[in-house]
Amino acid sequence: METIMKAEDIKIAWIINAYQKPEQIIQIIDRVLGPLDSVWLHYDKKASEAEFQYLCNYYKADPRVHLYKKFPIFWGGIQIVWADLFLAKKLLSSATPFDYVIHITGTTYPIKSGSALRQFLADNFQTSFINLDPNEAVSATGSTRSRFYAKEHFGIYPGRNIPKYNLVNRIRYKINLKLLRMFDPYREYRTP
Repeated sequence: METIMKAEDIKIAWIINAYQKPEQIIQIIDRVLGPLDSVWLHYDKKASEAEFQYLCNYYKADPRVHLYKKFPIFWGGIQIVWADLFLAKKLLSSATPFDYVIHITGTTYPIKSGSALRQFLADNFQTSFINLDPNEAVSATGSTRSRFYAKEHFGIYPGRNIPKYNLVNRIRYKINLKLLRMFDPYREYRTP
């Protein structure tokens, strides 16, 4: 039996990673945040404390917005995964209801209106839009971008059996699985 959901009833938990330009982050949050939504934002620990306090002061009266500054994030580093896991744990341990989790960055600006997004999610209610194959990056059939990223940033070279690179891949695989298992009870798998 298909569940019918009205667009105005969709509850979205927005997970946002940001590191600069608090005015821009405010514009993004104000654009995406609906009355039933929540925002879980991690601000880079290396960033200006004054900028973070500006955000905290701006949203201090809004209980839907949760701001954290826990990890210093380095480009291409594992810290971004730590921040994502931290925000996901905070969301799951809260009593905040949600139908969908959407992950964006502080430089992502949605081109669709909030009402158009909600209508799409209502029309496709209980559909998961995430598909992760942890082995894609090292598979010959994986996308060029994934293979480039894995090769350049993780030192994984497709077809080579070097223990050092296999260890990195196993760690990456475990992190991906942990993230998926955290949200597993909240999503429905779709068949390709």
